[in-house]
Amino acid sequence: STSRACSASNPSACLVVAQRELHSPSSDRSCIHAELDIAGTGISYSSGDHVGIYAGNPPELVASALTRLGFDGDAVVRVERGGNAKLSPLPYEGVPISVRAVLRDFLDLQSPPRKDSLAAMAAFAGNPGERDKLRAMAGPTPKGKEEYKRYVARD
Repeated sequence: STSRACSASNPSACLVVAQRELHSPSSDRSCIHAELDIAGTGISYSSGDHVGIYAGNPPELVASALTRLGFDGDAVVRVERGGNAKLSPLPYEGVPISVRAVLRDFLDLQSPPRKDSLAAMAAFAGNPGERDKLRAMAGPTPKGKEEYKRYVARD
């Protein structure tokens, strides 16, 4: 049994026992039906409840991301939201955590970035060219959509 109710800032580990994609392969969207084993977690679930899933990334993918981004995985950081960030509370917000743990446990490194994520990154981009590219890919224009497909499918 958990000592506090589970929430976005107090997650509980459980096993995914079944999953299937609900959209067709031709869709550019994804929606997954997942069945979770919540036995022994103290979690109760009723139809219609919202569930967030933090899936871990494989160690080799985390190592590759660290190398590509030039980050020291053992560096300890403290993540704070900006003043107008529209994020849910994060389980690691405000507490010391390694960069490796953030990449391993809390970021989806296996899916294409969502357009709202690109827009958020654009707000922090120091390079004006990269900022414009991120904004374009996050936007609705045909050129931005084409750039998104080209960049995401690149490698």
